[in-house]
Amino acid sequence: MAVAGKADDVKKAGLGGALLPFLVLAILGAGFGIGFKLYFLSPATSETKAAVANAEPAQHAGKPDGHPEAAHGEKSNLGAHGEEVNSGQHGAAAGEPFIVSIDPVVTTLAQGPPSWIRLEVSLIFKRQPEENMKTVAAEVSNDFVAYLRTVNAAQIEGAQGLEYLTDDLTDIVRVRTHGAADRLVIKGLVVE
Repeated sequence: MAVAGKADDVKKAGLGGALLPFLVLAILGAGFGIGFKLYFLSPATSETKAAVANAEPAQHAGKPDGHPEAAHGEKSNLGAHGEEVNSGQHGAAAGEPFIVSIDPVVTTLAQGPPSWIRLEVSLIFKRQPEENMKTVAAEVSNDFVAYLRTVNAAQIEGAQGLEYLTDDLTDIVRVRTHGAADRLVIKGLVVE
């Protein structure tokens, strides 16, 4: 009977000894979680709230309706760098960027077996161009075709090839538009 009593004492001590580290780790985890939430996810202080409140009207000062914030469900017209962009559906105010989509360009690439490329691009003008949009779009499309016929498929493979292609097309756009369009967005690119 004495042996059975010692076995029960050993089991109780072993169970408590194994449970204690788990209990300590659980308490430490909860403490670190609460500390992380309070330090990193806490609501903004009154100073940062005031700074954000003062900055918002300056960002939206150019909106024609005069409202500092867009209503829920309203599409945002902010570009990649935070400036408002007009997609050409409404009249652009002076100084606002203006987007012009050109027709897709389809042509063959240089060298090797015949490879076809289809390119969809939008041009971003600094302001609404005074020139005829159709003429500018046709000239840019022709320049893209002439350039793409000098490129082979291996030159535009991968991320670096796409970056080089974007840089070259941007240079073509800047030259053709005399600096009025300074950026472009590749909406679609298919090579077969």
